[in-house]
Amino acid sequence: YSPEQKNGDNLLEIADKDIVTAFAIEALRLVDHYHWRNYTDDPGKPMNLDDLTRTKPWFAKWFQPGNLYCRQRELYMKP
Repeated sequence: YSPEQKNGDNLLEIADKDIVTAFAIEALRLVDHYHWRNYTDDPGKPMNLDDLTRTKPWFAKWFQPGNLYCRQRELYMKP
């Protein structure tokens, strides 16, 4: 059997645009959250959002034109 048959994977199609948007935002939020939690080089170091001691802060990509994170930020900010 292939893994799909052994694991019982399921596929669900959601056609409602509002529900799809809500699921997509939550998925991106979770990915970003865990990416940020794994960002620190030293696991014993406290996590700070305003840690500007790095040469490139964690949030720099969110403001770099052309970066997917920047496009995501602009999408979330649309009225």
